[in-house]
Amino acid sequence: MRMRNPPHPGRIVRRECIEPLGVTVTEAAARLGVRRQTLNNLVNGKAGISPEMAIRLSKAFGSSPEVWLGMQMEYDLAQAEKHAGTIKVNRIPASHPVMRQTRQATLRTIELVSEQRRKEKGVPFETVRADLIKRGRLRG
Repeated sequence: MRMRNPPHPGRIVRRECIEPLGVTVTEAAARLGVRRQTLNNLVNGKAGISPEMAIRLSKAFGSSPEVWLGMQMEYDLAQAEKHAGTIKVNRIPASHPVMRQTRQATLRTIELVSEQRRKEKGVPFETVRADLIKRGRLRG
């Protein structure tokens, strides 16, 4: 379940990673291999976690890059949802060829991802697909 107002991931980096070590932003930036200003922008909420930064944070503090990027995604989505009412869109009918192509591309992507997971963890495609249908993220 998503948080309605998640904190900026930079605050989490500061509070949960940098401060407990008792190091400065400058020292942490050096350990991460980034400029001080880059890390300063992140921990002060002026910049987000990029995929490269997610890898750096993962290597330095643990968790996976996906966890760090997930925090960023949750924050970004919560910010966008605050303004969702102002976003004007004309819905594309499900019967439109573009929508059919999108569904087909989504299924192909799921198949590729599930094949990779199956190789890595032994999770079958049918299990992944059934879970997505159950959660309402894919139609059966």
